[in-house]
Amino acid sequence: MSQNLINTLMTDSIIKLFSYENRADLMYVDSMIRGCNVTNNSPLNKKIFKIHKGVDNQIRFRVLNPDRRRVSVDHLAIRCRLVNNENKERVLERFADVLTTDKGDVRLTIYEGDLINIAPGFYNLVVTGQEALVPGNNESGNVNTPFFLDNAGDIVATVEVVDSADVTPIPSVELLPENWTIVSDPGLPSTKTYASSAIAGARIKNHLNAVHSFSVKTTGFTGTLELRASLDLQPPADLANYFPVDITTGTQIIEFDNYTGLTSHSFEANFMWMKFIYRPDTNLEDYGTIDKVLLR
Repeated sequence: MSQNLINTLMTDSIIKLFSYENRADLMYVDSMIRGCNVTNNSPLNKKIFKIHKGVDNQIRFRVLNPDRRRVSVDHLAIRCRLVNNENKERVLERFADVLTTDKGDVRLTIYEGDLINIAPGFYNLVVTGQEALVPGNNESGNVNTPFFLDNAGDIVATVEVVDSADVTPIPSVELLPENWTIVSDPGLPSTKTYASSAIAGARIKNHLNAVHSFSVKTTGFTGTLELRASLDLQPPADLANYFPVDITTGTQIIEFDNYTGLTSHSFEANFMWMKFIYRPDTNLEDYGTIDKVLLR
């Protein structure tokens, strides 16, 4: 076979990827204080913002004054609300970031976890600037100043939530006998203590729902099992830097007495990192085994 024929048969498939920026111009007029004409020289925004379930999304705003010049909004807390345009239910509310790199540059980040309980469809997005009624006096109450989108004085943008990138729920965390490590326990140094590796909590994953459940399968096990957690940005190496977690069965330590079977438990919290810890009763010749722990 000739080289030319081989080159003809072997073709490259090239897929082009494009980065599109969700961006809009907003007009800011401090009308409540200065009484300016709110519809003078407004921007013309008619685009629909698309945000995708299953990924993080960002919407960028450039804030202008009535002369179409960038205006500083460093003194404002930029609040963004996502509202169901059918039943007017507020489904998401968060503050946007005012960037210091450029005047009037505002970024709204909507994380994957924010969209878990939001159905695909069209929503209204309202952006307001919040400041003290009396400048410098936070006790005076707040003024919510609107940002304008077009010459009609509209302050509502349209957002479409799309689920084409959404994924099925992540698998449960599974701990098998080979996933435990004997560790030094500062609280009970003379006791044999086993710990799992650090498990990412709801705060790391940015999940709205902080309810967790886990099940434990044991065979003739006698000993204790507990869950500890940390709020540190990185998982601590020292077990002493983890604190005990209250489990909804009314305890921080689950006790087993020669138990064979499956038990289930739950807790509600928003941690950065978690570790399971178990201690067999080494006073017994045969203290059984923990066969599996499943966490969701």
